[in-house]
Formats: sequence, structure tokens, C-alpha cells
Amino acid sequence: QLNFGLVALYAGWQMVRLAGTLRPLTTAEQRRTWAWTVLAAVALVLAARVQVTTFSVVVGLGVAVALAAGAELWARGRQAWYDSVPLYVTVSGLTVMASVWLFSRGWISWLIVSSQFSPLWRRRLAPGGESPFAYFWALSSEFPVVMSLAALIFLVVAVRNWRLAVYLLAWFAVPFLLHSVAMPWKQERFILLAVPALLLAAGMALV
Repeated sequence: QLNFGLVALYAGWQMVRLAGTLRPLTTAEQRRTWAWTVLAAVALVLAARVQVTTFSVVVGLGVAVALAAGAELWARGRQAWYDSVPLYVTVSGLTVMASVWLFSRGWISWLIVSSQFSPLWRRRLAPGGESPFAYFWALSSEFPVVMSLAALIFLVVAVRNWRLAVYLLAWFAVPFLLHSVAMPWKQERFILLAVPALLLAAGMALV
């Protein structure tokens, strides 16, 4: 799962790295971005076949792509509708979500119920129980300096490259918050795919 997730992390960044560029994108840049988008999608599908909690990272990537689409519209206005891959992906994602909501609400209910399911073995092994701070405590015990300086770390990265900072923050923070607050699953491996984004940001800030 982590191997596929790391491929998706890099491919997803290549998909949004040009967000907010003022000039129109070249045909070659558009093609490369679409290729990275397909690779990110394939990698996440393969990761999800290993562990279904991959979908929490998919939500994080979706937030990053939506923010990239907003940056494209802000920077280039109508021109973005002609060459922005994040904008196309965002519109497609919203269309799919609306279609599912209109025609398959039962599937959404099943998904919500499934995300709240807590097997007995999980209850016995979870170090933090149902506390929303369970993941914070777990990561703090492993990476105390990184977790204590997380806000400063992302701020330092943002000064150097705001696109990358926003991307890494969405990839890490969204799954972290989902599993901490929305889902009762409390084991470190459930947010395995989110942690590399935090460590990468810490490494960049350190350098």
C-alpha cells in the first residue's frame, strides 16, 4: 500500500504543480499533466485494493486538486477552462459525486456505515481507544519534534513553494482529521499513506 501510495503522492504533485501559473499551458505540459493524473489514479486504485483506508488519502488529494482548480481560475480566468487539468478533474469529480447522491444514495449510506464499523480486534489493539487525539499521540511518540513543529514546518515550506506546501498539507491533514474525528478506526497503519507527506515537508524545512 505504501509503495503505491508513494507513487501516487509524487504523481499527484506533478498533476497540480503548475496550478496558478499566469501563462497559458503548452500542449506538452497538458499532456504530461494528464499522464501523471492517470498514473496517480492507477496507483491509488492499486493501494486501495491492499487497504481500503486509502480512500481517506483520495479525499486529501481531491481537496488539493480542488484548491489547484481554484488557483487556476484565479490566475487565468476563462483561459483555465481550455488547459487546466485540475479544473477538469474537479468538475468531473463533482459530477460523479452529484450523480451518486441522486441515484445511489444507498451506496453512500453503506459507505458511511462501513467507515464506522469497529471490529473487536481493533478495539483491543487500539492504543488510544476512541479518542480523537489517538493519532496525534501515536505520531508524537514516534516523531516528537516533527509533530510539535508541524505548523512551523508547513509555513517554512510555504515560503519556498506555496503550491507544494498546500499539496503536502492536504495529503497529510485531511486523512489525519478524517480518521481522528469522523472514523472510529484508531490504529497507526490506517493513516500510513498520510505520514510521508508530513515527513517530506519536515525534510524540506530542515534543509
